[in-house]
Amino acid sequence: MRDTTQLLQNFVSRLHGYIKDWPVDPDVLDGSTDWFNTMALDLFSIQFDRNRPYRKWCEKVDQTPEKTRMWHDIPAVPIRAFKEFRLTCLDESEVAHFFVSSGTTGKARSHHYHSNKSLALYQSSLVSGFENLFLHASLKNWNGIFVSMIPEASLAPNSSLAHMVQTLVGATLSPHNEKIKYISDVGPEGYWRISEDKINTLIESCAVIQQPVIFMGTAFSYVHLTDYLHERKTKIKLPEGSLVMETGGYKGQSREVSRNELHEMISDSLNVEGHQIITEYGMSELSSQAYRIPGSPPNPYVCPPWMRVRIINPESGKLSSLGEPGVIQVFDLANTWSVFAIETEDIGAQWHGGFEVIGRSHLSEPKGCSLSETGLSFSKDP
Repeated sequence: MRDTTQLLQNFVSRLHGYIKDWPVDPDVLDGSTDWFNTMALDLFSIQFDRNRPYRKWCEKVDQTPEKTRMWHDIPAVPIRAFKEFRLTCLDESEVAHFFVSSGTTGKARSHHYHSNKSLALYQSSLVSGFENLFLHASLKNWNGIFVSMIPEASLAPNSSLAHMVQTLVGATLSPHNEKIKYISDVGPEGYWRISEDKINTLIESCAVIQQPVIFMGTAFSYVHLTDYLHERKTKIKLPEGSLVMETGGYKGQSREVSRNELHEMISDSLNVEGHQIITEYGMSELSSQAYRIPGSPPNPYVCPPWMRVRIINPESGKLSSLGEPGVIQVFDLANTWSVFAIETEDIGAQWHGGFEVIGRSHLSEPKGCSLSETGLSFSKDP
């Protein structure tokens, strides 16, 4: 096996530069296929050498770097493999942290291993995507505070969502001394709980605070919150200019609602318009996120230029036609130390400028970010 350490360092330096320059650099802004293809092939060669389980998968499907000329031919590993194998280019001594997918008790969970360097790249990708896709959509110069139904990272240290919130809060996007209000914690069995007392305090504070809010939570937590507010005939009137981030995941034990229904419930309960609700697409196995900006149907998710999505017909294994449902494959250059190409268990469709998420494969388990809240409850602070 060749020593790819220097190649990996050079790749990371180049990718950091592209992320930093976006959207200033026109080649990055327009998602240049040549740029992405070159980067993807370089990364595939590195991961093929350093990630032994992934290399075995590539050999099994008879696709090696020598045979590969285009990024979309790089083998996408099934996402379930993260539950069975240590899919990383890192030595054990280099691992500083890891994210674990949510799941039901007794079920195997995916592990995404990180070093300090890979966490830095993850955070760079996250903040750049958030600033240029989420904030650029409605409030580029936002300077308010966060409200999160996702617990503090110290309470959920292996949750990528909790780490996401902590990273965004720490990215100095807000000048206020109190940058975030957490309204949830983690119960004794690991379930996320929303505090009734903190909701009541938030209702009161929203009546007087002037700065806009970014309200963050999983789809399933919004179902619980809006049901709770509806039962008590009350609302949280977010200040003008506020935004709502909904992180997806519609499966749960209590009830399911469609995205349109959920967003109508959020609009009514939180005093926001539809265009103020932005859906994020991400998962613990990835290092980048896509965002669905409200607009004319199909309102596709948009990726940063170092992330691509393809929709594959599960029967033929070929690329689906525009608008045709298929399995979502994600190609994420920021997944430098794990696997660039992942085949998810989500069903979607490709559209001009982005992609749509339709649902989950009937063979898949419920979406992880909701499962952590399968037992989500409301608690009274002591």
